[in-house]
Amino acid sequence: MVNADLIIGPRKSVDGVLATTRGDKFLDAAITMGRGGYYADPTLRGTVYQVSTAAAGYTTGAGTSGALTAAGNAIGLWNPVGSGVNAIIMKTSLGYVSGILSYGTIVYGQYAQTTTPGAGTAIVPTSNVLGNTAGQCKAYSGVTAAGVPTILRPAYIFGPYAGAAGFSNPTYDYVHGEYVVPPGNMFIMSGLAAGAGSSPLCIFGIEYSEEAV
Repeated sequence: MVNADLIIGPRKSVDGVLATTRGDKFLDAAITMGRGGYYADPTLRGTVYQVSTAAAGYTTGAGTSGALTAAGNAIGLWNPVGSGVNAIIMKTSLGYVSGILSYGTIVYGQYAQTTTPGAGTAIVPTSNVLGNTAGQCKAYSGVTAAGVPTILRPAYIFGPYAGAAGFSNPTYDYVHGEYVVPPGNMFIMSGLAAGAGSSPLCIFGIEYSEEAV
């Protein structure tokens, strides 16, 4: 049975309680966005994490061949076999650090990674409930997959500029669960560049939620 009544004003409850929908002060609409914003509920439940490459940045391209390679991918989020969770990609971000960018694209990719990546610098994910411990997934910068990742889609486009103006689109992408990383798989961000540029460095970030399988 659906309760169509509206309660006006902020409310707070616990799991398992049948609650009345909250309405606005004009009594003409139900409020569907929580007071804490889009990510507040899963964040408060302790399931949202984020990971970023180091402040010094990482090269925007693993090579200039126009194809992904197994080695040198900017960042990889790996969900180990037996983790018991799916990693749901919520948002990614990209920040310019230094150098001269070439023409290129940052793409999303994936690979069925059942063992620990062969190379890369480990990054400890941070819980979005600041101070909480990391979850089940692992992350690496400069990661080497067990094989060549499959491109999922382009995410960011940049041009040959020496500065943040080289990005022709916003440096974040609200993925909103478009990709789910099951146990034994890895989600990567990596660059495809038409030229080497001159020491192009960026910070790559991934925000995700861990939900029980």
